[in-house]
Amino acid sequence: MKRIIVIAMALIMVAMFAACNAGEPESTAETTPEPTATLTPTPEPVQLEVVPAVTPEQPVSYTTGLPYDGDYQPVMAVIENSAVARPQTGLQTADVVYEVPVEGGITRFVCVFCDNVPSEVMPVRSARPPFLYIQSEWDAVFMHFGGSGSSKADYNKSYSIYGNDLYGEIKYHVDGWSGGWDKYFYRVSSIDAPHNVVGDPLLAQALYDYDPEPLGWLFGEDAVYSGDSVTEILLPMCSGDDNYVSYVYDSENDMYLRFMNGQEFISAETGEQVIVKNIIVQYSTYKSVEGIKLWNMVGGGDADIYIGGKLIQGTWEKTSAGDATVYYDEEGKQIVLRPGNTWIHIHPEV
Repeated sequence: MKRIIVIAMALIMVAMFAACNAGEPESTAETTPEPTATLTPTPEPVQLEVVPAVTPEQPVSYTTGLPYDGDYQPVMAVIENSAVARPQTGLQTADVVYEVPVEGGITRFVCVFCDNVPSEVMPVRSARPPFLYIQSEWDAVFMHFGGSGSSKADYNKSYSIYGNDLYGEIKYHVDGWSGGWDKYFYRVSSIDAPHNVVGDPLLAQALYDYDPEPLGWLFGEDAVYSGDSVTEILLPMCSGDDNYVSYVYDSENDMYLRFMNGQEFISAETGEQVIVKNIIVQYSTYKSVEGIKLWNMVGGGDADIYIGGKLIQGTWEKTSAGDATVYYDEEGKQIVLRPGNTWIHIHPEV
């Protein structure tokens, strides 16, 4: 070992002597020194775990499945659907619309607003007992202008909303008929009463001081549905006329166009035909008391669900008044809706 060191030192001295005798000028350029040997062992390379970056999912609405980062504070309003009431304001803006047959061979709408809560909906009308079952599962601020059984003498009768236990459980019922809620409603002088009441759901939403529980609907943009292709839907809705309510599927835009009595059904806020992304027909039974249709809203039954031009023959189930109504396909799996608005039609069994 000593010999190796001595030889190495001799070689170094010879090299230095040769360099000094070369007579070459010293270079001013910066040079990179050669690496020198080390007596310490080279450590093994450390394998670092690569953790992929996680991109947070964009929050979506509980009511439409569309991008939405606001609070879940639904507001519900009852809107008339007689001929004199059309075109109505608010139907196209609503996230969810229930169409329920009432007395007189007509229907009434129960509209749920959350993503975009308007400051005007019209015409706001009176409520019916079946609407309370809809409100109970959404736990929404409930806007209406009176209701069946509007006198105190009727409060304990089965057709009265005021005598119904569910009405007493509503935390915020904004009833323009009962007084104390005047700032949430006004009348339009150019239209005859009772078809001229305008409600302000946006103002009513400010009443919230708690967090209601969402229903748990499922949404999927790329969901694939089995079933028959159906381009036209005809719903009598208790009118006896097969063409009372109808829809035509627009495959280019993946939307359903709504008609009533064969005429385009127009939205007042857009001036265009109402379009719907998901259509659910919830079949049920009812009994009539003093002309008021008391629909069976708890339990279950058949349901026709129309999404993407397909008819899914499924079922609906609602365990109790306060539970959400869940819709299933023919295999018993919960329906996955397309992101967008949904219209639900309470319809007599066929």
